Amino acid sequence: ILSHFDDLLTQAGIRRTIAVGAPFDPALMMAVGAVTSDACLPNTVVEEIAGGYVCRGHVLKLAKVTVSRKQGL
Repeated sequence: ILSHFDDLLTQAGIRRTIAVGAPFDPALMMAVGAVTSDACLPNTVVEEIAGGYVCRGHVLKLAKVTVSRKQGL
């Protein structure tokens, strides 16, 4: 059922934003948490709490994410 729903969204021009591993983009994402990490660059999305959606360049829903930060901040 979920794959059919994803197909339906795609046909309607709605796509899910890719967040994990991407640089934090406040136009597409809302940071709901931060973690200290030396494993990745600061301001990199390390976890997606809730997915975001875009339709033809317009944001329908911001992705809620956790973002990395430098040690000591």
